[in-house]
Amino acid sequence: MSAPFAAILMLDPGAFDSLWYWLFVILFWAQATARVLGVPVALIDRAAAGDAAAMAEGAPILARECARRRSGAGRARPWQAAVVGFGLALLAVLGFGYGLEIAQAAVLILGPAALGTLREAVLVRNLAGLAADAEPWPLLRAHRRAMRALAILSVAVAAFWGAATVLGRAA
Repeated sequence: MSAPFAAILMLDPGAFDSLWYWLFVILFWAQATARVLGVPVALIDRAAAGDAAAMAEGAPILARECARRRSGAGRARPWQAAVVGFGLALLAVLGFGYGLEIAQAAVLILGPAALGTLREAVLVRNLAGLAADAEPWPLLRAHRRAMRALAILSVAVAAFWGAATVLGRAA
C-alpha cells in the first residue's frame, strides 16, 4: 500500500468497538424518528385518531415547516445533492475499498440518513399536492413508520457489519 494511504489507515480509531459510536447511532436514530416535519409523533398519533386539539396544535407546526421547505431557502439545490453524493461515495471508497473503519461507520449512518432526508422531501411534495379538505395525518404516520423501519434496518446492518469487523479483526 502506498505511503499516503498507510498514514490514513493509522488514524483509524476502530469505530465499531467504541461505545461512543453505538451511543451516537442510537441517539441519532432516536432523534431522527422523534418528529415528522417538526411535529412530535405523539401529536401525530392523537391527530390521526381524531383529537381536534392535537390537530389544532399540530397544523400550524406542519404548515410552517412545509412552507419553509418549499421556499427557496429550504429546498436542496443540485450542487448540494452532488456534494452529498460525492461525500458518501468518497466515504464508501475509503471505507469499503481501503478498509478505513471510521469511514465504514460513517457510511452506515450517513447513507440511510440521506435516504431519510430524500423521503422527507417526497413527503413535503406529497403534502403540497393534498386537497384542501384532506387530512395530512395519515401521510405523516406512514412516513413515521417508514423512518422507524429505516432506523431499525440501519442499526441492524451497522450492528452486523460492526460485529463481523470486530470479530474479523480478532481472528
